[in-house]
Amino acid sequence: MNKQQDTITLVNKDGRSIVFDIIAGIKIDSGFYLITTTNDPEVQLDEGEALVFKVVKKLLSNKESYELETDDAVLDKVFAEYDRLLDAQ
Repeated sequence: MNKQQDTITLVNKDGRSIVFDIIAGIKIDSGFYLITTTNDPEVQLDEGEALVFKVVKKLLSNKESYELETDDAVLDKVFAEYDRLLDAQ
């Protein structure tokens, strides 16, 4: 993902592409996370909800993949850092 990119497209298990809008990129510890949202009807999010994906770099190909983050402790850190950055502006 380059720094100008404001969306990512992921493919679900049925082979359907889903576009996610990137709200923010957050570095926590040794990981990098994307806070995202989507208007895709297949992904049921309430208003104001977001999904967090961990960016995983594949060393041999230098390509990125994205893993849905489900660890509550990591999610708390990501959103705390996001709130801190917003407050600093």
